[in-house]
Amino acid sequence: MSPTKAMKRIIIRYNKEHPDAPLPIISPHGLRHTSASLSIYAGSDPEAVSKRLGHSRTSTTMDIYAHAFEQADQDAAEGIERVWKGKTNAG
Repeated sequence: MSPTKAMKRIIIRYNKEHPDAPLPIISPHGLRHTSASLSIYAGSDPEAVSKRLGHSRTSTTMDIYAHAFEQADQDAAEGIERVWKGKTNAG
């Protein structure tokens, strides 16, 4: 049995036992993408994420996950704006 099929079986079994907290069906490759995107979103160093993924060049990671880097950057900018507005409004 392939890892993808085995994982699907495990998730289906889990979902039957936990109908109130089901998991989405995701492949091992999907978990890889999720892990990378969450690491980037959490502010991890792009080089560290690249090494974890086994990419020989950080530019490969940057190209594949550009959307995650852009979203993390946007969220960081909005966080700074919220803090700035809070300080200027309080003063």
